[in-house]
Amino acid sequence: MKTCIWITIAGLAVCQAVMAETSGGNAAERFEEARKLLHGKPGADDKTRVFELMMSAAREGHADAAGGVGYCYMTGTGIAKDPAKAVEWFRKGAELGSAKAQLNFARYLLGTLDAMPKRTESGIDEKDREEGIRWLKESAEQGLTEAEASLGAYLYNGHHGFARDRTEAEKWLLRAAKAGDANSQNTLGVLYDRGIPEPNGKLRTDAGKAEAWYRKAALQDHRKAQANLGKFLDPFSKDESRRVEALAWTMLARDNREPTAEKRMIEIGTAVDPTDMQRAAVRARELRIELIKAQIAKKNGGQ
Repeated sequence: MKTCIWITIAGLAVCQAVMAETSGGNAAERFEEARKLLHGKPGADDKTRVFELMMSAAREGHADAAGGVGYCYMTGTGIAKDPAKAVEWFRKGAELGSAKAQLNFARYLLGTLDAMPKRTESGIDEKDREEGIRWLKESAEQGLTEAEASLGAYLYNGHHGFARDRTEAEKWLLRAAKAGDANSQNTLGVLYDRGIPEPNGKLRTDAGKAEAWYRKAALQDHRKAQANLGKFLDPFSKDESRRVEALAWTMLARDNREPTAEKRMIEIGTAVDPTDMQRAAVRARELRIELIKAQIAKKNGGQ
């Protein structure tokens, strides 16, 4: 028999009922159950269960579960949306050591958490910005790929309170890129393509690394990387295979509605050898099949 004791203090009534219904298993087991439900396209009943399990585990000090409660409040998963409570629980999770909660709390403070009410850079005070930078760094130091990618991107662009530092950006982008983050792979390609400023004032470029990282991202169907790879390989190269490959990747990017690729295909269309264009069309179809196979393999591997 279940007993619920309703207390009028905000939020506590929910927590009392939750604790009564989710007493089975330890906090880690309950969090894992909630995580599996969340990633399995949950229905309404499952979403309620996710929140109950997250809250129960969080109340016992489980760091990731605390961040999970924040996620539930942010997205309305099993409970009404409440941005203020989402921030409160992200902070709790961050302080308990959850890398994901640290990232979400940092993004909130920096105004980059998309699911939360928008905060413009001009509306963020310096204290919040400094705290956001600190939490983002802590999350990245724990090895969370999303945090590494964000930190690398902010350092590369000099955004959200970070001074532009391409050398430091390289360090974090490499970590995220090696973990498979396509955005970081593409940005690394740009970094090695255009060059990293050295203390002597020169730019350190690496054509081999630029091509390799563009290609890794392009093979994940990253449309900007496909456009960058096509431009890098050069559709007017003296090497026929490079010309055909360049055109093929540019075609794929164009078909993916990448703006620079769409414009480039119009500009070079009449200047390219028709034979190269025909071969590139065949190669583009082959690449598209490779991409589809890779996506299927990735999906099956994640199940």
